[in-house]
Amino acid sequence: MELYQLRTFVAVAQERHLTRAAERLHISQPAVSAHIRALEDELAVALFFRTPRGMSLTAAGEALRARALHVLAAADDLQLHARALSGSVAGKVRLAVHVEPRFVRLPELTAALRKRFAEMRCEFRQAMSWEIVREIREGEIDGGFIYGASELPEVRTEHLRDFRLRVVGPASWQQRIDRAGWPEIADLPWIWTPDHCLFSRIAGACFSERGLSPRQAVVADHEAVLCSLVASGVGLTVMIEDEAVEAFRNGAVSLWPESIGTVPLSFAYPARRADDPLVQAVLHCLGTVWDLPAE
Repeated sequence: MELYQLRTFVAVAQERHLTRAAERLHISQPAVSAHIRALEDELAVALFFRTPRGMSLTAAGEALRARALHVLAAADDLQLHARALSGSVAGKVRLAVHVEPRFVRLPELTAALRKRFAEMRCEFRQAMSWEIVREIREGEIDGGFIYGASELPEVRTEHLRDFRLRVVGPASWQQRIDRAGWPEIADLPWIWTPDHCLFSRIAGACFSERGLSPRQAVVADHEAVLCSLVASGVGLTVMIEDEAVEAFRNGAVSLWPESIGTVPLSFAYPARRADDPLVQAVLHCLGTVWDLPAE
C-alpha cells in the first residue's frame, strides 16, 4: 500500500468524481482509476460504487476513509519532525490562491522565498477559499490565500489586508446602473454565489439591511464562470475593488458607483504545523513582503 494511493482514495471520496479528483491531484483519470483498483485489490474490499452522478463510498469505503486520513496526517507529521530534527528548510511547499496572484503579492513572495530559502520549491494552484480551507484541514496543501478568516481551530489565518467590494455588470449596462439606487440594483438579474461564499454573505447582508432581496438569475461558484457570465450579459456580480476597477478601465465591465462593504484577505495554514520549518519560512517571507508586525 502506497501513500499516493491513499491520497487518491481520499480525493475521490471528497470529490465524488474521478475527473475532478484527477484535476485536483494533477494526474490523469486512468491513473486515478488504477490507484483505486490497486488499493481495493490490496484491501480486498470495494471502496466505491458508480452512480449516475459519479462515485459514492461503499460502507467499507466510508469506514476506511477516516483511517486513511489518519495515516496521511501521521505521514505528514513524520516529515514535519524529520525537518525539525535536521534543522533544514528544504522541500516542496504546496500553496493555493483564490485571489488574482498579483493582488496577494505572489511574485514578490516567490522571489523572497527563492532568495532566502534556496532549497525550497513552491507549488501553486488555484482554488476557492472554502476549498483551500478544506484542503488545509485534510493535509493536502500547506497553506493558501483566502477571503475571510477560518472558523476552524485546525486552520489558522494571518490577516494581510482588506478589500472593498464593488458591484460590476456587463459593459453595456453602465448607463443603466450609473444612477441606480439599491432597489433598482436589487431588481436587476444577479449572478450569485453559493452560501458558503463570503461575498454572497456580505452582499446579502447589505441588501437585507435595506429590506431588499437581489434577484438571483444564476448561481456560480468559480470566478472564471462569474466573469464569463458577466461578460456575456447575464447580470451583476461582486468583485474586489482592485479587480473591478481594472476591468472597468479596460472596458470589460460596468461599475456601480457604490461600495458594498469590505472583505479581509488572509493567509491560512494548518494549526498543527505552526512550527513546521516550511510553514515558518512562508510566514517569515509573508511578513517581509506585507510588512507585517513581528510577533
